[in-house]
Amino acid sequence: MKKIVAIVQASGYSRRMGVDKLLLPLKGKPIYRHVLDCLQGTELEEIIVVSRFEEVLRAAKEMGYIPVHNMDAQIGQSRSITLGLQYAAEADGYLFIVADQPFISKETISSIIGEFEEMGGIVLPLYGGKRGSPGLFDGSYRKRLMSLTGEETGKLIIGESQEDLHFIWIDRKEEGEDVDTMEVYERMMSS
Repeated sequence: MKKIVAIVQASGYSRRMGVDKLLLPLKGKPIYRHVLDCLQGTELEEIIVVSRFEEVLRAAKEMGYIPVHNMDAQIGQSRSITLGLQYAAEADGYLFIVADQPFISKETISSIIGEFEEMGGIVLPLYGGKRGSPGLFDGSYRKRLMSLTGEETGKLIIGESQEDLHFIWIDRKEEGEDVDTMEVYERMMSS
């Protein structure tokens, strides 16, 4: 079995929402907590949670995850990626998951890992045919991921590595939905 480290990105400013969305309640707990709970009991070697929120970091520590305080979140999404990798052990693969995707399931995480075990490379889920998160990158991409700056994300590397991409189909489209607008949040609250 390959050694896989998860890096939870929980540092965003929620500019489109106007409020810190990760701390909003959804079905009895904060949005970020859905993702942290989903990762419990998975076959991940370690789980690193990169956040600028004390509440998220406390919860991560209580759950036995590695909390990493992102004091430079204003730099952009790349900062969560590079910070997470700085604290991560050497691994066969790195799973990058956003903390505002509350309906992601353990089954999807396991399917992504299973595909990676078999194929390596970069594994992405397809939610109704649309690429989504989380993305699992082979350890050989670590150096390239560490070179990201500003708002660059793994999408840049995915674009450069088409021949190394593998996909898994996820039937439940809502698993791939992240909370980017108040409209989406309100719809999730009523579902």
